[in-house]
Amino acid sequence: MKRLLVVILLGASFLAAPSLDARPRQATKTKHLSVLDYYFLLPHISIGGNDTRREKQQLLRTRNKPVVDLGNDYLSVQPDSSPTAQIAVFRGGGADVVAYSAPDYRSDYNRFALFRLQKGKLCNVTKQLLPFPVRDDHFLYELPRVGATIRAYSFNIETQKRKPAFDLAWWRGRFVKLSLRSSKR
Repeated sequence: MKRLLVVILLGASFLAAPSLDARPRQATKTKHLSVLDYYFLLPHISIGGNDTRREKQQLLRTRNKPVVDLGNDYLSVQPDSSPTAQIAVFRGGGADVVAYSAPDYRSDYNRFALFRLQKGKLCNVTKQLLPFPVRDDHFLYELPRVGATIRAYSFNIETQKRKPAFDLAWWRGRFVKLSLRSSKR
């Protein structure tokens, strides 16, 4: 008899609960895009000459084993024997910033750019977010797999050696240039 009473009371409380439609709507959280989503949204900047979505998908299946680290917002791909192209997402400051660093096939340096999602497309915002103009012809940019500091190296074409030049730290929604003395090594 007691069991029947408990079942009836539980059933009545379930029926008396307000329906989902009667509850006030909560604001839906915007979905964070992953580094993989941003990889497919990158505009016509070649990663080993691969611009289309299909070509980018094929690049992720190469034998060079790309690194797709969704937890740290990092992706790197290495087309064939070419140097590695890197993508990292920096969150905070209102909107995500996608950093892109890839070999420039016309020189021994790499291409570096920063993007933000605007109206469904990634737009180049490098000039707005960096405290100085980007010099692709003088530096190699290495994106962090963990952390929020981009390393820039000066590169000597004759000796093929690189030397640390400066760091770019992501701080409060923008990049701050750190000299080698003030950056932590």
